Amino acid sequence: MEFLKLIRFQMPVVKEKKQTLKLSQKFAGALRLSDEQYEDFQTALKTGRDEWERTIY
Repeated sequence: MEFLKLIRFQMPVVKEKKQTLKLSQKFAGALRLSDEQYEDFQTALKTGRDEWERTIY
């Protein structure tokens, strides 16, 4: 059938493996905070995490 040009075979498409980035690498510097704002943000995050009661069964 290929000889009669009724069908045509195509080579399989080989996709390149994408580099997987960590989220910390992907979004590094995305907030564009000053050093003081960054420290305040980190403090707020730590405080918020500490407020959760964690009961692990």
